[in-house]
Amino acid sequence: MRDTFEGYLATTGTEVRQCRLPVAVRVCPLPDASGIDSAALSSNFHQAARAAASVIAAPHLPGLEFVLNWSGHARIFDCKAPGNRLATADGEGGHPNVNDIKLSVAIPYKQRLDNLRLVFEALANQTMDSDEFEVVVGAMEYCDQYVAACREFTDRINIVSVLSAAPFDIPRARNLAMRQAKGRVVVQMDADTLLPANALRNLWDRHFAFGQKVCVVGQVVGYGNNNDGDVDEVELLPHQAYVPVLDELTATVDNPRDPRFQVDHVIPWAFAWTGLIALPMVTVRTHQLYFDENFHGWGVDDLEWGYRICASGTPIILCRDVYALHLPHVRNQAANRRTEQANYRRFLRKWPRVDVELAYAFGDMEANSLYSDFMAQLRTACGCARATLGTVRGPVGAQDVLVVGALINPQHRLLDPKLDARFDDRSRVEVNPLVGLALPYPDHSVDRCEVLPSVSSFSALYRDAIDAEVQRVSRESPDGS
Repeated sequence: MRDTFEGYLATTGTEVRQCRLPVAVRVCPLPDASGIDSAALSSNFHQAARAAASVIAAPHLPGLEFVLNWSGHARIFDCKAPGNRLATADGEGGHPNVNDIKLSVAIPYKQRLDNLRLVFEALANQTMDSDEFEVVVGAMEYCDQYVAACREFTDRINIVSVLSAAPFDIPRARNLAMRQAKGRVVVQMDADTLLPANALRNLWDRHFAFGQKVCVVGQVVGYGNNNDGDVDEVELLPHQAYVPVLDELTATVDNPRDPRFQVDHVIPWAFAWTGLIALPMVTVRTHQLYFDENFHGWGVDDLEWGYRICASGTPIILCRDVYALHLPHVRNQAANRRTEQANYRRFLRKWPRVDVELAYAFGDMEANSLYSDFMAQLRTACGCARATLGTVRGPVGAQDVLVVGALINPQHRLLDPKLDARFDDRSRVEVNPLVGLALPYPDHSVDRCEVLPSVSSFSALYRDAIDAEVQRVSRESPDGS
């Protein structure tokens, strides 16, 4: 039995949750769950929990998930045994409350308590009954002030927190929350997303009440996507001061103010920002649509998540009638740009496709506008419906060489036998279906780059992007030195 752990939460309402501890738990009713000492709980589970519950070792049930419910019972699920059903202490099966909770609002959080209080206040003022939704926070810190803030709202909304002392990463925080969600639909939003009073009711009634298997993207008015410069300090207003602003947002239904809603939506995943986005939990679980925790820092993790949502066959729909206000927060634009670049490179490495490199090279907004034109020019450059352009990297003599503009077939094999024969070790040759607008390689990581004539048919916009990227990854200067 393990005494210390990660991912535990102190009390933030009626429930306490923890995953993957090898224990079975039966919880005794408590008169005041909020009186449990959060620091003791977060540092040593068994010592604190024995004050409130009988904890029984269960080595025959490895890898449990369990939920402690202060009303007097524990739900237990062996997550390592495929096909096992969730069971409760009274013997009932099935997902807990799945038929009662319509929406799970998942929020990643660390050190933005003033913003989060406003977000909680907006959630507490929803016209949807509080029994119909839950708020699940992935909090990447053990903080008494955070727990106290949650406690302020426990008589108005159901807040469930999953705490971790691990370094803050948004994908990890979102997963901590989403894996504990009990609603039929998960709503991913930020700790700075302020909802109007009818937001959740409207989202459910108009987009999910009939079991629609879609991914709904809402407007987030005021979000600058890291294009508004640095923000060193912010001054927030009381929630009541934002109510008239939220009321005025009804006009955005006919005249959208979110820039994503003002351009053509061609690349489905490119606008899947997590400021306000929702999809059914059954879709998440069926296709394992959790965030990739290999993305670190600001940017792109949500786009890669959206890419996999799109690949699952789930329509991604921009819905004007779903909207929210983005609250200001401190921001370092340059630092965000650095992590965005690294994350885009990881995205492209994981999914080497022209739509991904187009978004990497020009940004997700511009990529939607350019996509049709770019694809038309790509078809012209290929000159064959059964071929596309690709990049080839491998050893040529003593050098690591990258060739841009090679013709490849749908199986990503080179169509030019002479080019194929130039590479010395086929096991070390990497072929990607990329034009070269963006490359998944670090700066100056290739000895030499060659650009084939097929690229010359592209317009200057694309040729310039290819030239810049080739110079970035090559150790050899353009003049061969």
